Amino acid sequence: MNHDTIQYAAGLVEANYLSQGAEHLSQFSTAIKTLFAQRKIPQDGLSPLCIELFLQQLSLMDTNNGANATTNVGAGEREGRVLSQLVKKRHYHFSHGIGRSGDLNVSQPKAAGSSLLYQVCNFLVLHFIQLAGAPSTQSSILFPMATGMTLALVLRTLAKKRNQEYLQHHKNNENNNPSSVVKYVIWPRIDQKTALKCIDVAGLTPVVVEPRPAPFLPDILRQHENENNKQHPFLLQCAVEDIESIILNTIKDPNLIVCVLSTTSCFAPRLPDDIIGISKLCWQYNIPHVVNNAYGLQCRPSIMQKMEYIHHQYRNSLKKMHEAWQKMINKNEKGEMEEAELLKPIKEIKESITNGMRLDVFVQSTDKNLLVPVGGALIASCLPPEILPTSKP
Repeated sequence: MNHDTIQYAAGLVEANYLSQGAEHLSQFSTAIKTLFAQRKIPQDGLSPLCIELFLQQLSLMDTNNGANATTNVGAGEREGRVLSQLVKKRHYHFSHGIGRSGDLNVSQPKAAGSSLLYQVCNFLVLHFIQLAGAPSTQSSILFPMATGMTLALVLRTLAKKRNQEYLQHHKNNENNNPSSVVKYVIWPRIDQKTALKCIDVAGLTPVVVEPRPAPFLPDILRQHENENNKQHPFLLQCAVEDIESIILNTIKDPNLIVCVLSTTSCFAPRLPDDIIGISKLCWQYNIPHVVNNAYGLQCRPSIMQKMEYIHHQYRNSLKKMHEAWQKMINKNEKGEMEEAELLKPIKEIKESITNGMRLDVFVQSTDKNLLVPVGGALIASCLPPEILPTSKP
């Protein structure tokens, strides 16, 4: 109901009572308008009753729940037929799912309400990630799969893109080996099987980096340190130099690497990976960097603030690269450039590469961070949504 509808109820109930009820409905409508307009988590949360009303209104927008749904039965292959009333009620009468033909961001023609609800979820979780400590995050998408399967999709998507780039770059190279394929995932080891399984499901090859005794940190158990031993007696961490050694000496060609898959939250005695050091390495060798941030949104000081720092450095590095190349293009358009003229922009490009960092996407669990049942994951990035290559296969 809305204000226009209530006008027709005049005389059925005292006017002052109707006015009071209309005000309550108006507050609900205003809250939903604000949600759509601001696309952020409300400062004052909606009540469970208002949330249920909102869900029911959205479900009425789907074709299987319209006013004529009981008399007009569709004969198509996707009409949202659900036999059990219990199942219907549990899902607020939503039955069409999300996306279309494998693309999550495409609206479902017969399910305007379901499609709208999915987009509301996406902008709310993006704001949640920004509030958790990474305000420069530009894109986030909610996946209806648990963390491991979502990571497998990310890896498979990156592998497809990296293989296309590799073949394009080497297509005119006489020494090109057609059997070469971008298939390696450098994985700093944690004793949890999900990462290995997702690499295997994606059809890729893990290259394991073994942990070693961690160096002492300024604020962790300094009482154990002595002059002869700068390593921690029981904490473990994978060294960035070991990752670089694998790139240069084991795989030998960075172009054959799909990504480095680092982890921010582990079980003791394993410490989180040095994502800042790994991000520098990935920028230097032009290797994608994926972070398994399953539990990380809960850890603002130790994880999310580091993520934000990397985001800031990554975007600054991309900006410096673009500006340096643009200078070179502008000078070249004016005529032939002298070698001395080329030195400055080339130097700027090299400096940006040296000081750069790279973090392509980070993946987190909905159950661990949002306290909901298992079955969802969030993919996020500091890159714009159109660059995020994971909403479709």
